[in-house]
Amino acid sequence: MTLTTTLERHLPWAAPLLAVTVTVALAAIAYRGTPRIGFDPHYYVEYAKAFRTELPHSFGTAWPFGYPLLGTAVSRTGLSVFASLIVVLACGALGIYGLVWRPLCAAIGSRWLATGLVLGLATTAIQPIELGAARSEIIFTLCFLAAVATLADWPAPRAILGAALAAVLSFAMRYAGVLTLATLGIWTIACWPQLQVAGRRRLAIAAVAAAGAVCVGFLWLNQHVNGMATGMVRGHGDFFANLAPDAVDFGWGALIALSTVGLRQPFAAHAAIYTIVGAAVFVAVLFLALCRWRRPISIWSRPLALGLTVYVVGMWVLCAYDAFDRLYNARFFLPALPLVLVLLAESVRAFPRVGSAVLMLAMAAPGVAVCVRGVSPAVSYNFTSAAAQLAPRLLPGDRVGVNIHACGLSAWLDCPVTRIDDCRWQEGAQLYRFVVVAGVATDRTGLTYEWPDEAQAMLADFRQTRAYREIARWPGCVLLERAAKARYP
Repeated sequence: MTLTTTLERHLPWAAPLLAVTVTVALAAIAYRGTPRIGFDPHYYVEYAKAFRTELPHSFGTAWPFGYPLLGTAVSRTGLSVFASLIVVLACGALGIYGLVWRPLCAAIGSRWLATGLVLGLATTAIQPIELGAARSEIIFTLCFLAAVATLADWPAPRAILGAALAAVLSFAMRYAGVLTLATLGIWTIACWPQLQVAGRRRLAIAAVAAAGAVCVGFLWLNQHVNGMATGMVRGHGDFFANLAPDAVDFGWGALIALSTVGLRQPFAAHAAIYTIVGAAVFVAVLFLALCRWRRPISIWSRPLALGLTVYVVGMWVLCAYDAFDRLYNARFFLPALPLVLVLLAESVRAFPRVGSAVLMLAMAAPGVAVCVRGVSPAVSYNFTSAAAQLAPRLLPGDRVGVNIHACGLSAWLDCPVTRIDDCRWQEGAQLYRFVVVAGVATDRTGLTYEWPDEAQAMLADFRQTRAYREIARWPGCVLLERAAKARYP
């Protein structure tokens, strides 16, 4: 047995392991080994901290509790909560690369080329950026991809049950998991003749219905405990007015997933070009799915094509209905990225080496460049100095109050870190021994900052009431401690 043959035998596990190592390494380079988290990750970190002492009483708030609960479980090993959430995402990335490897082998006809494409996926800019940001998109993508990939083995009973379980897990990570349930429902209808021949119709209906019932039960629990099924008021988007712009944005989300949000800025000022490019990419993605549905190459072609179509159309409609973050945010395209890669690999099967090389270069080159350049300081403040000053002063039971631009401090401290800029400063002063107020970086150097009006108002209020005294200041960040004798209005 030659060395090449021996290596090829180990590729099914070695390729995903090597790929996740590459993603973790690029994330470390991009973030320079420094935690940089934003708004959503702040809540994931704080929920995970809270669940170490008390399990949740509901399914979630604006975010389901599945991801932070996994982080809490990993933190039992002694890791910090932030590091535990990163470990969960690394495991999620490993699962994605493992699931996509076999379909890529079938699509491209070569284990070595499939390995190269998995490594290309691992270096795509959005992968290391999302892993280091501690957001839930990677673990959601794993659950969504698992459900879609399992459809290829229907009507086998374990595949039907596995798809239903993966659908519930995807819903536990993000409410967008409702699209996974929709995919299973449509696939049940599409595979009805095969299910009838195999005698699995009742099993399929029961499994999909049970998964849907579990998810509805989760929402009912939220409604009962929190008064809102998904933790916040939904349906405030201007549906028909936003359909076209959201489609264009989603097309740009695909391009930004391969590079950086800065790619969009030069085109955003030219409405015609921006619209044409975004719409063309959006239509091209759906056309790719249609082609692979009509002319499948492997047993995975139709399941992945269906999953891609349901996800893209579903997110497009959900955004137009609910008006959440704009779809040019690349994280929204991440669950579609592995599906697009496999379907593109099937499309270049006639010239596998050249096609694979083009795909790998398109993914890896901009991704590596973005990571080497590093994450912009505008994403989140670097709290290295502030945490070093603050940590030795903290006592058991202390909590730290922050403004919205200082939410990233959660990743640095083991104690609760809570936003107080959405309440009266005086009330916050009575509850928090320390307060950290941060500004926003005005450029990539991180040397100059601007202070939003609400941050200036908070600092002015604290000075006027003498509730806090300043104990340290850096460019763009102020650390305050509650005064021994604070005056309150």
